[in-house]
Amino acid sequence: MECLVGFGASLAAKCSEYTVESSGSQFGELGFIFYHKTNLDNLRTQVQQLGLAKERLQHSIDEAKRNCEEIEASVNDWLVQADNISAEANNLLRDEGQGNTKCCCGCFPNLVSRSRLSKKAVKMASEISEFVVDAGRFDKVSYRIRRDGVIENKGFVDFESRMSTLEGIMEALRDSGVSMIGVYGVAGVGKTMLAKEVGRRAVEEKIFSEVVVATVSQTPNHENIQQEVAEKLGLEFREKSVSVRANRLQCRLRQEEKTLIILDDIWENLELDEVGISFGDAQKGCKILLTSRFRNVLCDDMGAEKNFQVGPLSDNESTSLFKQMVGDLAEKPDFRDLAAQIVEKCGGLPATIAKVASDLKNKSLYVWKNVLTQLQRSIN
Repeated sequence: MECLVGFGASLAAKCSEYTVESSGSQFGELGFIFYHKTNLDNLRTQVQQLGLAKERLQHSIDEAKRNCEEIEASVNDWLVQADNISAEANNLLRDEGQGNTKCCCGCFPNLVSRSRLSKKAVKMASEISEFVVDAGRFDKVSYRIRRDGVIENKGFVDFESRMSTLEGIMEALRDSGVSMIGVYGVAGVGKTMLAKEVGRRAVEEKIFSEVVVATVSQTPNHENIQQEVAEKLGLEFREKSVSVRANRLQCRLRQEEKTLIILDDIWENLELDEVGISFGDAQKGCKILLTSRFRNVLCDDMGAEKNFQVGPLSDNESTSLFKQMVGDLAEKPDFRDLAAQIVEKCGGLPATIAKVASDLKNKSLYVWKNVLTQLQRSIN
């Protein structure tokens, strides 16, 4: 009975205290005691909602990563904070038993512990609710990474016969009075490889900060060319119209200061303005490099100011490339003469030499003889 009287007095004192402290609120501190379980249940529900929000966001993040996109810093920050507050809430819920501890006499719940725990639960549930709302406010979770200017050019060999041509092109790129350069030569002579090597060195030497390579081909498709250039500049098209896309691409290129665009394999006149590839008069640091099989296309149709011919490899260079790719087999007595004849039939064309050498590597003498016969027939 004494304990009951004591508890009643304590409760009355607490009610009076909480009512005074909570003036202006509907339930005040007393509500934290009476709604202790409800508040903890609500916190538990909010933690579950936070988990679902994080799961939905993670789906978008995973998809973005599969597309090699970079996650927005704000999204990563949200994930970290969400994990922290979720862990904090779970710790609080694990301490739920503290709200059920008894008072000093052991007969009734400890009102102070229950109130404190309930109050924390309400505050934390409110914070988590805001986090859940924030998760739905992200317009996007990622962005496309713009490639750095460096381009790969695996397989390029520094042949002595090409060095003067390469240096000539590099000098033209440094010339502020030249805006368009042409490179021409027969099919398979190595124009594309040389152009890419020029681009690689131009970035390495800081002549350009960005190099974009796009293939034109015998049947040029303006949409494909636009898309190839735009992707490498980090520009995304939503329009279908070629002319509208051309305007957007041109606008994007006008933002560049030191960009080299390489248009590979041009067969006929290509109206660059229709594609959207052009630079303003003030953009002296931006240039266009064209490759073609035909000199007249570069000089007459495209108006390239400086043009460079890429010729076949020398005999020694051809032999060296073939042996490098086919391996030690070319040095064996039964294969040596065949190797010399095969290299001769390749006409100093790196692409042909590389293809034939790849086909002959680790193959029998019979296969080598058969390939030589095919090469002889193709020439005749």
